[in-house]
Amino acid sequence: MGSAESEHETCSPAIYSSGCSVLSTRLARLGNLDPKLIAVFVLLAISLAVVLFTDNSANPRVRANFSGPPAGFTGAPGELRCDDCHTTPTQSNGSITINAPSTYTPGQTYNITVTHATTDQSRVRWGFEMTALDGADQKAGTFVPLNSLTQVLNNQGPFPSRQYIEQTTDGSFFGQHNGASWTFQWTAPADVVGVITFYVAGNQGNGDGNSSGDNIYFTFAAAQPVSAPQLRLEQNGPIANQAAAADAVLLVRDPFHVHSIAPWFNSGSDQNTRVMVFAASLPAGSVVVNLVDANNQTFNIAAEDVRAVASSDFSQITFRLPDNLAAGTCTVTVKVGSSVSNAGTIRIVP
Repeated sequence: MGSAESEHETCSPAIYSSGCSVLSTRLARLGNLDPKLIAVFVLLAISLAVVLFTDNSANPRVRANFSGPPAGFTGAPGELRCDDCHTTPTQSNGSITINAPSTYTPGQTYNITVTHATTDQSRVRWGFEMTALDGADQKAGTFVPLNSLTQVLNNQGPFPSRQYIEQTTDGSFFGQHNGASWTFQWTAPADVVGVITFYVAGNQGNGDGNSSGDNIYFTFAAAQPVSAPQLRLEQNGPIANQAAAADAVLLVRDPFHVHSIAPWFNSGSDQNTRVMVFAASLPAGSVVVNLVDANNQTFNIAAEDVRAVASSDFSQITFRLPDNLAAGTCTVTVKVGSSVSNAGTIRIVP
């Protein structure tokens, strides 16, 4: 075994710095132990160190989520949730909210804001992940970051066809108290896909680098499709799908002349006829009247006047007949953004 002095001389500081080496030295003193037993003790010590100092189910640590969680942790149908990795205290007083459109028009772009709020001063790091799904739980629309605080994940996670947006490392706002928010853009699908649901999960972290003690929150918001305009049609018109239309000056029904037959009502140089049509469920936005004449020429004409009709659910739309509109049956639709009404017809005469 040797004297205490000789032991002191042979044990370097490096040996004392390693728990496993110290354990081996102490075991070596038991010279009459079976070497296999000594090896078992050493392996047990190494295994304990692995459990204590690595990322595992007994000692989970945040998996590089400062720079954004992996795809598929929003709590959307079929997905995991942030609290599958993070353990949340019983008491937490924070919240997460979504400021998203309640209605959408196909192809239109909207700003969305996700906001954390809390009075808990131990919350110093922030994160979120969002996805947008239609009624069949498929990707709905497209997310686009506005700055370096958010990023998009495509073709990742257990649902690679879904898209996700989440915080970056800069967007985790380390050291910030009371909350955080992120604003980004979402473009609605090109076609109406029914109700779209935005699912979001958020983490209000304590910044200790460990997955315990973090506050996890979930919420969602829904957007309904904007109803398409409904062009009013005559119930018993002389031609199929005849639009309810009238000369805006003379208040007579079609057929209409391209140039007014009552020029004394307008002393200006523009003598073209103004026509009124009527549409229900007219969304907000610029109104355009689309005409396709008997020669298959197409005209998109900005409405000159749009106003609600008192005590009714429809609006009156006034537009100008273009100069070279061909005589015959003309098809009429009303457009607001990408929303297009049903078709009606009016008759044009020379």
